[in-house]
Amino acid sequence: MRAYIFEELKSIVVNLGGADTANVTESAGLADLGGGDEMKIIELIMKVEEEFGITGLQELVLGRIPKIQTVGDLVDYIVSEKGVS
Repeated sequence: MRAYIFEELKSIVVNLGGADTANVTESAGLADLGGGDEMKIIELIMKVEEEFGITGLQELVLGRIPKIQTVGDLVDYIVSEKGVS
């Protein structure tokens, strides 16, 4: 399931125009994928929340002390929230 979530995230990032497929790795920083554009990051967060039925990502990604900084962090969070492995 983790691999599926990663592939779905990769697809979302590429479709939003955030990065090329080759640049979307588990160690890739979310800010880097958005080209440093906070609006792209917010758009990504909204799409991920919609796609996976989760909420609260904006504070975790854009808060004063971001807890989710990489694609891998985001995959781990989704796995945790969905209760899958």
